[in-house]
Amino acid sequence: NWKYIPPCMYCAVVICFDEEVLFDEIDTAIGISATTTMQHHLTRINPFTHKHNPGYWEYEMEKMCSESCENLLDQIHDFLLHYGAGIRTVLDRYATSKLIIRIFLDIRQPDAFPDITIENNIMEVILPLGGSIDIVVSEDFCKEYNEST
Repeated sequence: NWKYIPPCMYCAVVICFDEEVLFDEIDTAIGISATTTMQHHLTRINPFTHKHNPGYWEYEMEKMCSESCENLLDQIHDFLLHYGAGIRTVLDRYATSKLIIRIFLDIRQPDAFPDITIENNIMEVILPLGGSIDIVVSEDFCKEYNEST
């Protein structure tokens, strides 16, 4: 009995900093509290640069399971429209800051990869903020062992 298991997905809006920041001020400026924060001096040392990785302010959106990314992309668009001015204020205040829209896809069944189309309406909100989009895909299922490999 085969049952389709849709992928799960969520978005994290991340602002990275190469300096120490006051997260309470950032929460106030944006208008929403982060779900996770990490000060720059507390991050691990990057083995390539031998410097600390950036600190960050992160807000994780609601996780959803669906064969389509449309609802998630609508959620990202609405979030950025609502909080974009506050994010812009933070980006302008901290010269080392960078906005990353990180989309996580948890594929729970072989061949259940959703289509991801980033429409112009989302890009028109992200690009003026100097943001980038990362898509992180993980496969959370057991593949049948194939002796020939």
